[in-house]
Amino acid sequence: MIEIDAPKLSSEWEGEETGYENSPKNFIQKTSNLVLPIKGGWGYSIDDCVIIDKEDSSVDTSKPFKGVPIEYQFVEKRIYAELIIFKDRNSLSSGIRWELLLQTLEAINGRTYDVLNFEVTAFSDEDWEYLRNDWKENEGFEKDPEDLKKHNEENDKRKFFYNTQFWFDITSFHSEAVKGFDKRIASYTPKEGQGKFPKIQDSDFIEDNKDFLE
Repeated sequence: MIEIDAPKLSSEWEGEETGYENSPKNFIQKTSNLVLPIKGGWGYSIDDCVIIDKEDSSVDTSKPFKGVPIEYQFVEKRIYAELIIFKDRNSLSSGIRWELLLQTLEAINGRTYDVLNFEVTAFSDEDWEYLRNDWKENEGFEKDPEDLKKHNEENDKRKFFYNTQFWFDITSFHSEAVKGFDKRIASYTPKEGQGKFPKIQDSDFIEDNKDFLE
């Protein structure tokens, strides 16, 4: 695989196609028709963390509040933004996947943060189309294990990756930080295969990606 510098979205942007009011919340609502109870920035660091707000007007108070699904919805949308929506049309990505490497719960200055470390992998559209056609034309290499090995080697050679962090301020529904000094409250590392997303077939995911370009 080829390691690239991790993309970083701007805190300010213009244009109807990429959202409005320089707000990730509004951007996600506009591009995905998804209303998340969040404030703040893109979550690259503690300084522009995503603030999950349990008291947001969009929250259904008749149901138990669950913060983790909100985090993972945001992770997905930011990665799409990094590799598709905010990219030039000639440098889009396909076959996008991400894997959770480490999750920690941090108490800092009286607030609680959930910090997620991911490895993101993808292909250029051109490489993805080449690999996809190679797979189809050879019917998945079902009867040709030697060429399947070559295909997989080519796949690995063309794939790129980067490591990135997501900072979530979860103080509104997790009050551990106020009980003591700054410290790491908890740490979680998924077992092999448990932290991979999306959990769908590549062929389906290609179609899903197209929705973000319309």
